[in-house]
Amino acid sequence: MDTANTLKELSKLEPLELLGRAYQQQFGKPLSYSQLLVLRESSGSGLPSLHEIQSPAFAAKCRKLKLDFSAQYGQSGLRADDFIRADRNIEIEKLLRYVHIPVHKHDFMELVFVLSGTCTHTVEGQSFQQGPGCFTIVNSFTSHELVPASDCLCLTTKIRMDTFRDFHIPNLPLLAVPISFDCGEDPFMRDTLLTIYEQQTREASYCSELI
Repeated sequence: MDTANTLKELSKLEPLELLGRAYQQQFGKPLSYSQLLVLRESSGSGLPSLHEIQSPAFAAKCRKLKLDFSAQYGQSGLRADDFIRADRNIEIEKLLRYVHIPVHKHDFMELVFVLSGTCTHTVEGQSFQQGPGCFTIVNSFTSHELVPASDCLCLTTKIRMDTFRDFHIPNLPLLAVPISFDCGEDPFMRDTLLTIYEQQTREASYCSELI
């Protein structure tokens, strides 16, 4: 696997990140999560301009989505069935820069690994900085928030809890605080996650088993 090329591609700002950077430069704050949801809904027809994002019509869509999202997930938290593709037990994605994802919880486990730069991770109200090589396990139904710096490149991995049932990790369901490991410059975790990301992107034969 060419993990160096995968890392190079991940480092590039995606269209939503480019728009978010322009929005932050213009208005002094990142895109909100409700704005992100509206943008993803309309991405098929091309991303709107900064002027369109500030329009009353766009703002109304954001308010409605925010209310609907809160009503659906505000109490119960995010559900794996809605946030992990049905044919996957594990799903990995890049943490978007210039987008603010507020404090949330979910019924799946999340692994956070910083490839470069820094991000602020707040777990159950306690904040700490994650730098390159920092690997954190966040248990299900734990409130947390990730705020990446502009130089941050971070991968988050969502894992259905059913996947861990045969692992026999003592007290795993009871973990209330994250477990963090400082991998330093050891490439093992970095290259493993980049390989998983590449397998997921290619969707080659037996990629689910390999992941």
